[in-house]
Amino acid sequence: MYHLLTAIAVAKAWLVRPDDDPERGSHTTDVVLWTLGVIVIAGIVIAAVTAYVTAQAAKIQ
Repeated sequence: MYHLLTAIAVAKAWLVRPDDDPERGSHTTDVVLWTLGVIVIAGIVIAAVTAYVTAQAAKIQ
């Protein structure tokens, strides 16, 4: 009987991994959010510069 209980305990310990770090993956999330923010800001700047250049080019006769 003890062999069966030992085997079950070992299988459970092997299959169910305790969560060692509750903040696991938070660094990756931070990097992704910062990257998205930089991309959005760059897109806004590019759109503004494109609009300005297009407006100035339209003034040239």
